[in-house]
Amino acid sequence: MRRSSDKHLVIPKCPFRGAPALLAVTICVVACQTRMDETPQYRYDLNTLVCLPTVTPTLGRPFEEVASDWQASGEQVYVFRVDVIEAEQIGDRTYCLGHGLPLDLTLRMLNLYPDKTTMLYMVLVDGQPITITMASQVSTRHVQPLPYNTLLSLPISIRPLTPGFHDVILVGFANPYRHDMESGEWYNSSQDFIAYRLSVIVGEPLAQAHKPFDEPPLFLREYDLGPVLTLSDRADVPHQWLTTTLSPGQRITYYIFTSAISSQTPCDEFALIAFLDYQPVPINAGINSPYYARVCNRHTARIQGEIKAPLEPGPHELILMRIPNPHAPFMVIRAQPGVNPFDYDPDISERVLIKVQAAPSISNRRMSRRPNQSRQMQVSLAGR
Repeated sequence: MRRSSDKHLVIPKCPFRGAPALLAVTICVVACQTRMDETPQYRYDLNTLVCLPTVTPTLGRPFEEVASDWQASGEQVYVFRVDVIEAEQIGDRTYCLGHGLPLDLTLRMLNLYPDKTTMLYMVLVDGQPITITMASQVSTRHVQPLPYNTLLSLPISIRPLTPGFHDVILVGFANPYRHDMESGEWYNSSQDFIAYRLSVIVGEPLAQAHKPFDEPPLFLREYDLGPVLTLSDRADVPHQWLTTTLSPGQRITYYIFTSAISSQTPCDEFALIAFLDYQPVPINAGINSPYYARVCNRHTARIQGEIKAPLEPGPHELILMRIPNPHAPFMVIRAQPGVNPFDYDPDISERVLIKVQAAPSISNRRMSRRPNQSRQMQVSLAGR
């Protein structure tokens, strides 16, 4: 996501790298109602996970004031902020939390899109959806109303995490499951999505091993830096795949094209997660989600995926998420020269609509045989 920022307010100019201007949507993020010193000092050891708080946050503009400004602008945007409760902030979006304590958040949200009516929220911890309490409901997925031009405050509680470093991402998908199989209309825009990522260090220092990064085969060299993530129904080109019709249980092969676009580092490291109906599924029979990989030197990789159609007839949605720079605390990424902080937030693919056809009933199968059987009897009688 390409975004520009001042000291208080972060405003994205285009939420999808390389997206055409006509498809761009504006999302306004007020980051935590705090800002860091211009040159924050910190110490962080990725091997020992030592927490040494050295940053003193200063208050930014109240969320209500920022929301009011956007209401007056007349623009269609999301305005949201995530407050972290009772955790010690040690750097940009990086927090220390005592062992055995829950991680409590508050999502403040203003929706200025009249056609966005619901949002599905989930929290990923280290790439996996976890059970959370949101608005007094306990689940891994929470669908909440998204009223137009109304300030929302949604408390979120995450169970105590194990000691060590954790990558925590709050995501929201606007208008989930909103499609009409008769008219062929559905929401497939990757811009109908919000994400807020933070780093949490829990408890005492702890050595932590991470999965190695795979290097998938390269497809193109010096790619023209189109969308950073594309699901394609063709192996020869990153052609945008939007819909398909399958039988229950049928398997289909698709292709994931993802590019290295960073100009600050020689390689882009990332994690890929596939979601079918907003639940994680394997990328293919040999690759589970999340899949950790890297692409170097401004190239594009092609990864073969496979999806098995659900047994339930009707519409289903396939989405892929790419999380850049996994395993690294936000404040470490943010401190690198020239790094845009929103390069640290996830990207998602377009939603692919999978239409699962109902299997014919036994009675229908018998009826379909009767005309053939009648013709066979007529032929045999005529022969007599």
